[in-house]
Amino acid sequence: MSLDDFYSLTPLEFSKFLAGFENRKKHDYNLARFGAYFSLKPHLDKAAQNKPIDSLIPFSWEKKKQVQPKKLTSTEVEELRRKWNF
Repeated sequence: MSLDDFYSLTPLEFSKFLAGFENRKKHDYNLARFGAYFSLKPHLDKAAQNKPIDSLIPFSWEKKKQVQPKKLTSTEVEELRRKWNF
């Protein structure tokens, strides 16, 4: 991309360009992981061979944080109702 093209982008166009660049980078990493997995697979034990690719070679952007909501007791619910006049 030339400097003139860069400066002519709107913020929305730039964010879309950046998102596309990130998607392409992730795609390239996935291709590399695919090749590495099938290169390593004959040398793994049977338990590891049955695992999916993303569990053997994880990427940082694939980590999913699951937040468990905190269950409130009845006294905590009453305190919140009083606090917020609900």
